[in-house]
Amino acid sequence: MLLLLSLACVSEPATYYYGDDLTELAVVPIDWDEGVYPNTSVLDDPANPFVDGIGQTKWDVLSTDCMAGFYAFATAQTEEGTGENQYYTSSCLQSLYDADRIAAEDTYWAWSAAVRGYQVVLDTFPDSVTYDATGTIAYDLAPLAFRGIESLGAVPEGWVEVLTSDGTSVIVQESQ
Repeated sequence: MLLLLSLACVSEPATYYYGDDLTELAVVPIDWDEGVYPNTSVLDDPANPFVDGIGQTKWDVLSTDCMAGFYAFATAQTEEGTGENQYYTSSCLQSLYDADRIAAEDTYWAWSAAVRGYQVVLDTFPDSVTYDATGTIAYDLAPLAFRGIESLGAVPEGWVEVLTSDGTSVIVQESQ
């Protein structure tokens, strides 16, 4: 599932979206924690075309390109802190990082912010879900965030994957 969501974000950027030209948009962070909950610096980022709000149009933006998707979901995260908003912010950063679409001087930031954002999903929003395109089938985000961290070559902190008696994989917090 993570791979499919990440690949969907690497498409060609839209020429226009609601009158804004997003083809020249580039993610250039202004703060080390930009895009990582609870940081709100994305609202001060001059490159963010959504500083006035994004609402539910974030899904339309995400379907066009992850460069704009990062700003859309990071902005949505400042409007409503949720695991879903954080997950898609991190997923977009990972897609941009994996596709080498981040300026060389910002690649470590993109990698780190994606890892830290996925970790926030686990630590702050462990029961969060996202839905399929119909809006009726829920998917737990903890396993996707866990695998996102691993796919970036990092280790999820404080969480492990275990198999239930029926062979289902679940992500649980390590006992202290």
